[in-house]
Amino acid sequence: MLTGFFNFLTGVEQRCESQKLEPPEDLFQSGFRALALVKQAVPESPESALSQFFIDAWTGQAFPKPGFDVARDQLNKVIRASQSWTEEILSGAGLEVYSTYSAMQPYLKQVGIVNGSAQLVMTVDGSTGFDCIAELTGDDSAAEETDGSSGSETLSFQGLLEEDGLILRHFRLDLRDSNNALMRRRRLQEEDEEDAIMMGAFIQAGIMPTHMDYFDVDSDPSGRRASGAPYRVTHDSDVSGARVFSGKTYVSISSLPQDLTVANAMAALNITQIASACRSLDPNGTVIPAMTSLLAQSTAS
Repeated sequence: MLTGFFNFLTGVEQRCESQKLEPPEDLFQSGFRALALVKQAVPESPESALSQFFIDAWTGQAFPKPGFDVARDQLNKVIRASQSWTEEILSGAGLEVYSTYSAMQPYLKQVGIVNGSAQLVMTVDGSTGFDCIAELTGDDSAAEETDGSSGSETLSFQGLLEEDGLILRHFRLDLRDSNNALMRRRRLQEEDEEDAIMMGAFIQAGIMPTHMDYFDVDSDPSGRRASGAPYRVTHDSDVSGARVFSGKTYVSISSLPQDLTVANAMAALNITQIASACRSLDPNGTVIPAMTSLLAQSTAS
């Protein structure tokens, strides 16, 4: 989520000759609504992206599953595969709302409404929500991202580029350097560094990304996008054979007309009813205030 990313930036040194990176909330005071295209490498065998039912009659090769792309070598063997889907995001007033849908399930949307460390999740068919569950997210992204920065990482300015009629700024964060900084901090504070050592091994093995790239709008000749508006966030690895790429490109981003609430979010996503009352689902029976608030608002909606 963008909120977690910009919380992380508060502890990162920014070397840039252009304007400073500012959180989207500073551009869109009441919150923002964004439409994003997401692409992610298939981490398992690339052949898993192929359909078992649809075969090209001329070549005898299996077609990719809906929403998947494949790359083949000269022998027509699949060497890389990725999946793409669409995500709609609403953010503001402490809420993060996302709605995802893909070609694999064209008539269903997966919706999540996140409030700190609690979230409502449901499947939406048409305008009706099903299987609405309140649960713990497992982390508080804002706190985690801020704590994860030691203040010694550098988000470096890579230059300007033109894409889709926009002039973009390109920034890069070397995740190996970030992990090394974390290990140094653990040693200085005499803390356990085992997790940082393991993360470093995963990065070197290509199991985790080696770098993160962030692109925002420097200028838009058409005037549709504000300077500083997010454009793309990607994670990738330069380790040969790694299949960890993920990227999110923001097709559009605009201000919300009013403060974001659960009711407003459901209205924006055209969810007019929930088939049955949302319920709490936590293995320890824990119901925190954020969950109680989400459950109450879903009932009121």
